[in-house]
Amino acid sequence: GQPGAAAWALDNLRSGVGMKWITETGVASNTHMDAVHRVVGTPGVVLVGEGNRSRLKPLMAQERRRLARILGNTPIYDMYIGDGEGEVEVRKIQSALMKLPRNVKKNEVDALNSRIESISRLNSREASLPKGPLPRQANMSGMNRRARRASERNKRG
Repeated sequence: GQPGAAAWALDNLRSGVGMKWITETGVASNTHMDAVHRVVGTPGVVLVGEGNRSRLKPLMAQERRRLARILGNTPIYDMYIGDGEGEVEVRKIQSALMKLPRNVKKNEVDALNSRIESISRLNSREASLPKGPLPRQANMSGMNRRARRASERNKRG
């Protein structure tokens, strides 16, 4: 019943025989302390939702669409944490993940995770740009030239 309990449990997952887990906590969240965590492992990608299920559904759907573009035919599973029907208790996360079928080889999990992280890095760069109008004292002359030079520098390294 505590926000972040599922994230703590996912960080403490044990990799067993033939299983490997890479967790990323808080890949999507809202102001109500609902969070979506991503687990990459031998079953594929598991999105773990923590919080109110009705508020989590759009967050999970958005993350699922984002991942589906780059994963191809790798399966994406949804798991909701809680005490209700169709939800997994925090203390049973490990066993619920172990029951999922193995669709990815153990040595391919790192490559799969690196593909996912490359997309998440692109999205975080877009989020860091400030929104709204430019301040009045901002110098507008040569703005396109500066932006073009900055993008050329980013492409080089």
